[in-house]
Amino acid sequence: MRARVQYGGEMRNSAAVESQLLDESAIGKSDNELLTLNDSDFDEALQKAIRINDAKREQLRTKVREMQAALNKADTMDEHLKRLAAIRQQQNDDTVLVPETLGTRQRKRRTSMAFKVRQEVYLILKRVNRPLNRTELLRELTGAGVELPAQNPLAAITKIMWNTAEFESTGGGYWLAGEPLPN
Repeated sequence: MRARVQYGGEMRNSAAVESQLLDESAIGKSDNELLTLNDSDFDEALQKAIRINDAKREQLRTKVREMQAALNKADTMDEHLKRLAAIRQQQNDDTVLVPETLGTRQRKRRTSMAFKVRQEVYLILKRVNRPLNRTELLRELTGAGVELPAQNPLAAITKIMWNTAEFESTGGGYWLAGEPLPN
């Protein structure tokens, strides 16, 4: 036989009270309602409700830790993106202008592929601030959208770079003639 308990102002079967205590909405209300304990089953139900509530609290704490870790990750990403944006802005502010005389020849064919390559190589070398070999130059030129319509693009770069006074071979790659090598 189940004991009867007073719960919420009315007499109820302890099994019904136990069931209601396990319901999430009743757990929060139990602090404000009068409970009269009449049997050990009710004590067990109460202990079970406490364990369930403790488990839920631990789950919530775990979720909070996970969310805090995700927030920290997002904050770190935000810092990296802002630094990258600042670097990009600085690069835009330090826009390199190609000298008017660079790459010009007697006929001044500004539409020639060699002229375009010399102009772009100048910008690339200023940007990377170190000598580049012809393979690196080809990769950078391709990345900048300059396609060499030659059967052997590396040989074309070599010919263009050797036939100009604006660049010099440093042994480790091509650099701007007359400018000191960067450290």
